[in-house]
Parts: sequence; C-alpha cells; structure tokens
Amino acid sequence: VTIFGQSAGSDSVGILMTYSGSADLFEKGIMLSVPFTIYHKSRADALFVQWGPHFDGDILTEELVDKFAKGQFQKKPFIIGTVSEEAILFILGAFKGKMTKLELDGVAVAFMRLKAGQALREYDPPPSSDYRPVLSQ
Repeated sequence: VTIFGQSAGSDSVGILMTYSGSADLFEKGIMLSVPFTIYHKSRADALFVQWGPHFDGDILTEELVDKFAKGQFQKKPFIIGTVSEEAILFILGAFKGKMTKLELDGVAVAFMRLKAGQALREYDPPPSSDYRPVLSQ
C-alpha cells in the first residue's frame, strides 16, 4: 500500500511516517506540498479549535519538520514534492491590497513562530511592489 496526500493530506502522511505505530499499515508514502511551516495545535488550543492535528503526546509529539530533520521517521521509500503557487487564490482573497515586505515578514512570524527568523534569513525575496505572490511559492 502506498499512501498519498497533498497539502493537509501531506501533513497526514507525514504524521503516519513519524509514528511507529503505523509502520505495518503502508509500504510507501507520497507527500505533495508538505506544510512543514504550519504549526500544529497544543492540547489547550485543540479545545477551542477542534479540527486538525494537535499534539497528543503519542502519535504527534513534536513538529513534523523537527522530526524529519532529526531523522525520526520510518525508513521506507517516500517522495516529497510541491505544487507551484498552490495557495495563490486563497492569498489573493485574504489579502485584498498589495502586500509590503513588512507585512510579508509579519505573516511569516504568525505562521512559523520561533522559526520565522531563520526562514526569513534563508529566503529573502527580491524587492517587489506586491509580495502576495511570494507567499504561494
């Protein structure tokens, strides 16, 4: 069995790839548009927003990006890919006017929290009059 997920589904594949209890359930995984920059909820947050994964101390114990970086995932074949400009329609709908670099940095901090500084240093887009398209890349 090969499991496949795109975007939020990719997050689910990542959770299964890092959970030893699912080792016998599938042989391969495909993760398309991995949302490694989206943080999971704490148990307290999950009381207020009940949909989506949260840290439960068993299946999801820490952020997927950290587990993958540490090599804490099942050693089985998997593919990681991306979709170009996947979120552009959502971004244009959410941010009606042009986005400045300062606003782009604010969005990065809101989504990536403590890892935002590192991401902003590594990914510094060229000057633009509108940074909304950068969010979808």
